[in-house]
Amino acid sequence: MFKKSIIIAFLFFAVFTIKDLISNEKIQWIENIIVFITVFLIYIFVEWTKRPYEWNKNKSMK
Repeated sequence: MFKKSIIIAFLFFAVFTIKDLISNEKIQWIENIIVFITVFLIYIFVEWTKRPYEWNKNKSMK
């Protein structure tokens, strides 16, 4: 879960950095880091909320 969320967040960071390289001369590092952290936290939160649901679903099936 943690490794996958880091990879997805890093991909967003890389895409936004490459976009800045292609479109502008100046890279917006602070904005790209904020996007990285936001995507990471949102993905961790989504995965965290799915886990208890799956656990309760399996518990009720027994």
